[in-house]
Amino acid sequence: MLFRRNRKFSTPDPYNQDTPMRYLDKNNLGQHEDWYGTNAAVSCTSCGKVFIVSATLHRKGRKCPACGLCTATVTKQQVTITEPSDT
Repeated sequence: MLFRRNRKFSTPDPYNQDTPMRYLDKNNLGQHEDWYGTNAAVSCTSCGKVFIVSATLHRKGRKCPACGLCTATVTKQQVTITEPSDT
């Protein structure tokens, strides 16, 4: 997955302070979270809307359809939710 920063493409860095990320744990899902195969239902960290993400349909991830601020990405091993930065 690539993010566009300053007209250059770079890979996301999970240790970078500019892109806070959250990972889902298959064994400890929250109330508004579900994960089945390569599909996941996650809630937006900004507006709270629950939306579905598929690794097959959304290979580069999917932004929240309501506000577009957070992005969720699904692989076989993990679900990553990129939270909007405060900058």
